[in-house]
Amino acid sequence: MWGCISQRDLYERREVQKGFPKAPIGGDKGNVAGYPAYRRRRRAAGVVSINTKEYDNERINQWVVSYNCDINVEVCTAITAVKYLYRYVYKGSNKAVITVGALSGERNQTQIEPNEILRFLNARYISPVEACMRLLDYSVQGKTPAITQLTIHLENEQMVTFRSSDDPAVVVTRGKHTMLTRFFVLCASEAPENQVAESALYQDIPKLFRWDTKAKRWVRRKWYQAALGRIIHVSPRDMQRFYMRVFLCHLKGPTSSENLRTVDGVTYGSYREAALDAGYLEDDSEWVACMTEASQFRMPYQLRRLFATIIVYSQVVEVGALWERFYDDLSLDFGYKYSILKGHSKEDMIKFHMLKSLNDLLLANESAVASFEGLPQ
Repeated sequence: MWGCISQRDLYERREVQKGFPKAPIGGDKGNVAGYPAYRRRRRAAGVVSINTKEYDNERINQWVVSYNCDINVEVCTAITAVKYLYRYVYKGSNKAVITVGALSGERNQTQIEPNEILRFLNARYISPVEACMRLLDYSVQGKTPAITQLTIHLENEQMVTFRSSDDPAVVVTRGKHTMLTRFFVLCASEAPENQVAESALYQDIPKLFRWDTKAKRWVRRKWYQAALGRIIHVSPRDMQRFYMRVFLCHLKGPTSSENLRTVDGVTYGSYREAALDAGYLEDDSEWVACMTEASQFRMPYQLRRLFATIIVYSQVVEVGALWERFYDDLSLDFGYKYSILKGHSKEDMIKFHMLKSLNDLLLANESAVASFEGLPQ
């Protein structure tokens, strides 16, 4: 039985949650954008009196009585929930780290050096379900189709890992061949089996070729296998790599970094200059594509941080239009948090906290919401 309090104290006292009280409804109603409304009949004889207050079926969680536990089961029909489901599955059990040390130093304060590796080993918890799955040799997780993360780097700026004892001459040559450099070689190759790469985007290569980690090269697939390629996400702050990624997503069959920066026979010194001449920055299509891709796997706070980065460090034509287009994705967490409010008070609360969060991010970059025309003030 859910209590009834005024909406003014709804969030301070936290006594009413999950959308209670729920309005009576004759049958189930689906909701493409979120939770469905389940049948909830109004029963004339179902009114009870508690502390001089009357309560009806609108405040009853029927599953509590049926299963004798605290439970609230609802089907989530929104496709955006996939990223939440993924994080819930892999976030692990709740943990708490406690370190015990002797008091020492000034004012009996102890300085403890953090050791993240030891902390993980000591605090790791395996639940009974996971232990059973592993003992019976069942698969704990699975993924299909296979996703190949495609690296992206500027010319001669490959990432390498090494030990302090490694030979510097060997370390220098270790990162010579990468997925990207071998993609350029593949597109420039005249071999018949590689000519298909001339009409393919970088992200489409894993469908046609597989990456040989030992030989450091792309090998043509002999039979069909469901595979997808995904170029790693690059922040607009990293301007050169970001615009390089833009070209890789649009230009088929580039043979080199210089070829990638060449527009109408003119080779530019930077990818941003080339993107300007190619017309990628005449409108906000690239920022729309960037936000659309990020909204599929980033959390709302991360999207707001990306949005702040874009409008501060990039040339956005219509900031207000970009805001309106991705408003629902940017405010998804606040929408859920204040879902039990009704009418204008709900929208006002969501917009207020949304703008406050965005303004805090902009202040960290020496800017503010008031500096951008088109954003609500």
